[in-house]
Amino acid sequence: MTFRFNRHYLIDAVVFGTPILFTITYLIAASEGHVHWCVPPIQGCTTITDTGIYPPESYIFRFGAYPLMTFMGLLFYFFKEWLEKVAGQKSRRAQTAWYLALAACLCMDVALAVMQGKHETAGTIHAVFAALYFVLMLTSQALYTYEDFRWRQIESKTALSIRVGTNFLQLGLHQHTAPLAFRYQTQCAL
Repeated sequence: MTFRFNRHYLIDAVVFGTPILFTITYLIAASEGHVHWCVPPIQGCTTITDTGIYPPESYIFRFGAYPLMTFMGLLFYFFKEWLEKVAGQKSRRAQTAWYLALAACLCMDVALAVMQGKHETAGTIHAVFAALYFVLMLTSQALYTYEDFRWRQIESKTALSIRVGTNFLQLGLHQHTAPLAFRYQTQCAL
């Protein structure tokens, strides 16, 4: 019997697992009174960190986030392989994009590891490594998008437009959320 791994399951795990994990964690945090009831992505009333810092939601948050980071690292490895297949040769940019994504995932693992409760969390370490995750992941995605466009200029303009738009949306969100991360760090220090 031959085992064949379908990469689409990995993509589905990351694409659907991440918002499901955040939603479940938020609902538990709100029901426990650890965060306010609201629509976080729209109202900006809480952060991902706040929704996953107190028990019992912190256990579920980390239980789901560590595998998601592993899946994300594997996903970018498959992206690298796919780009090299499209290019018909080894691609330094695709390799660099994968290394950046892998470094980003490791940064998030560190940020998660120091989340232990409002006053026990190493706030500066958490904020720095969470910010590094977002910056490195955005850089990796932008590099991946550029390399994909470089090799497939005439194919799938819609997919490219969506990816470029997503990169700019993420850049805008990072500019908005970075001050929140460092404000959180100073609250932990108090």
